[in-house]
Amino acid sequence: MYRVMYNSNAHYVSCRAGVYYYTRRVPIDVRQYYSSPRLSFSLRTKSYAGAARAAQSVTQRLEDYWLGLRLQDMDDSCFIEKKLQRPVGYSATTRVHMGRLCIPMLNDSGATCSLLTEEQVILVVNHTLKMVEEKKMSMDDYNYPIRQFFRFRESAYMKGAEKEGKMAVEFAIVICVEFIPEGCQCGPVKEI
Repeated sequence: MYRVMYNSNAHYVSCRAGVYYYTRRVPIDVRQYYSSPRLSFSLRTKSYAGAARAAQSVTQRLEDYWLGLRLQDMDDSCFIEKKLQRPVGYSATTRVHMGRLCIPMLNDSGATCSLLTEEQVILVVNHTLKMVEEKKMSMDDYNYPIRQFFRFRESAYMKGAEKEGKMAVEFAIVICVEFIPEGCQCGPVKEI
């Protein structure tokens, strides 16, 4: 017998014979890529704190991977194809609402672009899918966050902090952001 622990950080941790395991069901829409509907593997630790950190990392990597699978499976009609993306630049941080989900975000004050991290995009996409599934939001709502996905014919490579680090930029998204003034229930909506 083993015990499954779950917390709001989406750690999927179970303990068997003193060793912690990562256990999670594979979402239905990506199950075709797996031989089993459930993932379960050792986190190779007997420490709950270590297992929680490892599970958080595994969860993030899985969400990233699954979003990539979902984007690959999307029909071409879901994308507008562009040759290249705009350069990345930012100068300020603010909190914005996307489908009633509040997210800290880097905003560009110039004419380049605004920046959401991959993790934030995954959070927005998963939140939106959950809200639609629970019938708390529909695509017709004024603040429905996902406007358009883009796939670039020619990927550009952004250099990371490391000398050899490179990251391919293959996809982009236009998201509807609601700027809600303090004390108000709703506010103006803009696309970024």
